[in-house]
Amino acid sequence: VLILGGGREAFAPEYGVASLSDASLERLRYGVWVSRETGAPMMFSGGLGHAAEPGTAEADVAAEIAQREFLRPMRWVEPKSRDTRENAQYSAVLLRELDVTQVVLVTHGWHMPRALRAFKDAAAHDKAKWDIVPAPMGLGQSVERPALRWIPSSEGMQLVRAVLREKFALLLGA
Repeated sequence: VLILGGGREAFAPEYGVASLSDASLERLRYGVWVSRETGAPMMFSGGLGHAAEPGTAEADVAAEIAQREFLRPMRWVEPKSRDTRENAQYSAVLLRELDVTQVVLVTHGWHMPRALRAFKDAAAHDKAKWDIVPAPMGLGQSVERPALRWIPSSEGMQLVRAVLREKFALLLGA
């Protein structure tokens, strides 16, 4: 079960250490669930993003949270990547060395098309022969009344930001 990072907080004062962003924590939670359901080991891919503050790599933060809060150890971490393309490149090298043949890829549904493309490209470049099984999450429908969806909200701004970020990342090949 390969979980893709979605950002981290360099320092969360309430915990006194670095923490995961909301997106990363959602992905981690789902990845832990998939791992428990299937018995498959977990891997987290995420370093410090291009614009991130220095500090602990996202994968290392995720491994600590997985162990401490979900009581599920992370088998492997990939802490060097800065974007989705590098998640795929660095993970491909590690997975080839481990003779992994199947990868359950966990990320948000809106991120999955770009992630799949990056992982298929990395597998082809590395001559890896893995079966990539997409495990998108965050696809549930809102329980909000339709009329309220027309009122500007912080959730709406986050969705616009996510759409724009994905479009720019696709254009830039990140």
